[in-house]
Amino acid sequence: MFDPPITWREISKRTFKEMVADDCLGLAAQLAYYLFLALLPAILFLLAIGSFFPLQDLAGASCGCCGPSPRRRSSRSSPIRSGASPSPRMVAC
Repeated sequence: MFDPPITWREISKRTFKEMVADDCLGLAAQLAYYLFLALLPAILFLLAIGSFFPLQDLAGASCGCCGPSPRRRSSRSSPIRSGASPSPRMVAC
């Protein structure tokens, strides 16, 4: 019927031999190192570019689920300091 020309054992031997000859693990380590080394400058660059866009009310503008931004309260009328539990809307946003 179907007789494969090589076995799985032979395929795995060849694959391992080529992987060692090509220094696959060394290349993977280099790639991971340079990826993490490049992440910090990339994040700083994106933050610098993002500062040019007006993103003051990003949460309210993006989903609208929180409703309007709550007004600032004085420290005397804070529900947490007065012993009252905060509303779910305040906790979620």
